[in-house]
Amino acid sequence: MSSPKSYQIQKWNWRGRGRGTRGRGFHQRPGGPGPGKRSNKNNPNNTNPSPSNESSASNYGFAGSLEQSNEPYNSAALIKASGPIPVSCRQPLITTLLPPAKCPFKGWHIYMTQAYSETNENVQKIQNLQKFLLHSTTDKERDAVWNTCSFKVSLKELVADPELQVSEPSLLSEIINTPQTVLNALGLAMHQILYNTAEALVRKHTTEQLNLTLAQQQSSLSNHSLDASNSMMSTPGMTSQNPASGSSFLNMSVSEESVQAAMPDIKVPLVCARLHDDREGHITPLKELKANLYGKLVSITGTVVRVSGVSQRCVTLAFSCQTCLAVFGLSQPDARYTVPNQCASEGCRSRQFTPLRSHALTHTIDHQTIRVQENNSDTGDEALSPEHGRVPRCVECHLSRDLVDACIPGDLVTITGTVTVEQSGESSGRHGDACLFLVCVEVCSIDTCKTDPSSAAAGNFTITDYYNIRAVHARPSLFRLLVQSLCPTIYGQELVKAGLTLCLFGGCSGSDDAVGIRGEAHILVVGDPGLGKSQMLQACANIAPRGVFVCGNTATSAGLTVSLTRESGSGDYSLEGGALVLADRGVCCIDELDKMQHAQHQALLEGMEQQRISVAKGGLVCTLPARAAVLAAANPVHGHYNKAKTVAENLKISAPLLSRFDLLFILVDRPDEELDSLLSRHVMALHSESKKKPSLNCSVSSAGLDSVSGLNSSVLEGREHASLSERLKYAPGEFEEPLPASTFRKFICYARRYVQPRLSTTAAAILQTFYLELRSQHHSSAASAPPITTRHLEALVRLTQARAKCELREEATEDDARDVVALMRYSMIDTLADDLGNLHFERSSHGSGSSNRSQARRLLTCLQRHSDMTGTSLYSVQDLRAVAAQAQIDASAVAGLIEGLNQQGFLINKGNRMYQLVTSK
Repeated sequence: MSSPKSYQIQKWNWRGRGRGTRGRGFHQRPGGPGPGKRSNKNNPNNTNPSPSNESSASNYGFAGSLEQSNEPYNSAALIKASGPIPVSCRQPLITTLLPPAKCPFKGWHIYMTQAYSETNENVQKIQNLQKFLLHSTTDKERDAVWNTCSFKVSLKELVADPELQVSEPSLLSEIINTPQTVLNALGLAMHQILYNTAEALVRKHTTEQLNLTLAQQQSSLSNHSLDASNSMMSTPGMTSQNPASGSSFLNMSVSEESVQAAMPDIKVPLVCARLHDDREGHITPLKELKANLYGKLVSITGTVVRVSGVSQRCVTLAFSCQTCLAVFGLSQPDARYTVPNQCASEGCRSRQFTPLRSHALTHTIDHQTIRVQENNSDTGDEALSPEHGRVPRCVECHLSRDLVDACIPGDLVTITGTVTVEQSGESSGRHGDACLFLVCVEVCSIDTCKTDPSSAAAGNFTITDYYNIRAVHARPSLFRLLVQSLCPTIYGQELVKAGLTLCLFGGCSGSDDAVGIRGEAHILVVGDPGLGKSQMLQACANIAPRGVFVCGNTATSAGLTVSLTRESGSGDYSLEGGALVLADRGVCCIDELDKMQHAQHQALLEGMEQQRISVAKGGLVCTLPARAAVLAAANPVHGHYNKAKTVAENLKISAPLLSRFDLLFILVDRPDEELDSLLSRHVMALHSESKKKPSLNCSVSSAGLDSVSGLNSSVLEGREHASLSERLKYAPGEFEEPLPASTFRKFICYARRYVQPRLSTTAAAILQTFYLELRSQHHSSAASAPPITTRHLEALVRLTQARAKCELREEATEDDARDVVALMRYSMIDTLADDLGNLHFERSSHGSGSSNRSQARRLLTCLQRHSDMTGTSLYSVQDLRAVAAQAQIDASAVAGLIEGLNQQGFLINKGNRMYQLVTSK
């Protein structure tokens, strides 16, 4: 008999298939004992092991000597015995000694990178998050996940859950430091909930269908058995042998194995958790996005200034081996093309692969890049406020899957995401700067305020804000307080400040079928230099929840509207919003409007009236919203406003642009001894040590009202404007501290968001009566062009609604309408009055002043006489100058007269400095 065999554990060394291995693919480690030898490392006394070991080893089909491996034991160890191995007893390769654990999560391999194990630390976390999602979401919200493939999770509610605080005490730290792990756990938890719900429904439906099918079969078989029994009973000598067999068949039911086999496969899509950090005071300024925040979860806010097109990013790409033709998928991290190093098939070492972009294993997602810029308005928070004197900071944000097309240029957004880096586009092709990266944000959730973006700039309302708003609303003479709180450093100008305050609140915008109703009012302030026009516009931009301040002499058409740029990498076009787009649902303040070129004026026309900007460039046609109130200031052409000329002649601005302004205020510096004394006292009080300002009750705006004469029976001779100006001023010895800018901003934001007033019957009647009287007064004056249009009536409605918003009222009353009528009267008196104070309705915005009317009439008469004599109506500029010289008109005024006649329609510009006469008299 042969000696008993000894058994030891040894790892097989893979050497590949080749000669001398008998096709086994394994080779024994060198230095081991030869055949028939035994190792005595674990058996120093050379004692034979028990026969049970021999029999157990022979079960694996191995024979021969054993060798002790110096490597530690693991699950990949194999049992090796001495002796020859029969071919019939060879077993497949054993890779583990323990059976794999059954995974209860159907989508574990999709969300987790590690293999499932019961001891994995994420298992308990996923179960706890699954319980949280079950009681924090409704059935309707979970059903919507099937369509959107995403769901929102509030970080504030997540960390405040009492059960999670006990089971996961370090959850907040894990979310901040390792956000991707928690997001994957949340997605897997929702994935499992959807799978369980769908499985229950499918199981119920399958059971019902099987029961119905079984019932139909039983009914058919029962009828057949009954017919057979009747036939047997009718045959003499035949009786039923087993009457109970039919009833036992009828009591059959569907087994669980049958239901499980008949159930179809349930496919749940990849679910993304959109974690939103809604905690108070946890907004990270853009200036703090540095290397210490890499890989952490942050929440930022800003304005979208650039949006790229939607592209496809490949996350998993299928490859085909050119040797064994095996197909497998490979992850593509960070959107970089990655090729496999070796074939995944066993025994194949090929390194040549073919990408299969249309294979089922290839998975692509939607991708979009946006650029977010820090808010350019003062938000009241020093950390979030922009630093003056430097370029606003921007950060690139990457949107994917359902987040694409979530915003457009000009939107105020709040983004929660993970800080990552990407290689700089400028240095990607240079080896020296290959390690230069830019900070970017992988967006997890994005919140935009489509209905009212101004709320994003001012932030959410806290309980302190609500108390402050209620306290301000309870103050007496609220409208006067708001007017005096707007730029208190500028003395007087109560009516101008009242108009600017109404523009900050705005009217009610709406839509009637396809025609939009403009709710924002526009104001133009024209006057002599040094009267505080720019300071008042700057104050409006700072107080508005969303304000943009630009200067006309440095603005371009693209900077005011929108620009189209080509991306360096892909070559696609991207949109960058201008001032009007960035001021959507806010205020756009334009200083030095007279310094703009004609092209810039034309770019403002569509945005001011249609409240949108249309783009048709480079094959891209789109429309961006520009629902902004335009507050503009301009200086006269010759430095001082000439009352003998109209507004168009003083500013050299086209009539279509002037007609879009709802209110037009003209500020003239008139010498007045009493007024100058009060103004100097006010300036000295600003620079004195006393914090309490003296009460000054004289107004600059009312100084010129008494000089208006010649209002014989005119509709504009009402004195409501004077009473309004007196009510907006403080009485002698009266002083009230103005509202802080932050409180004023919150009050405006609250009114714009929650208050939508409507006109009362009496208010509508007052506005309609005033409009009809203006129209009738104009018709009786026989003006050449009507200065009163339906735009004036719409402006009255908007301003009346804004007046009701100032006091948070849902209905505009009769007093609101009278105040607005007073403002309109004061504005029109400044526009239509000449240097003597007389009103002329023919002095429209595109008409001529009193000094030019006689010269224009003489030139027009001479042209008509010359046309009758020569029989021609086409004149060059030189011909017009010759006719003007015959009419004894100064040569320096001819160009202005030609332009005025062209604007009024008497001369048509035919090009090449040629004009055609179109009037007969």
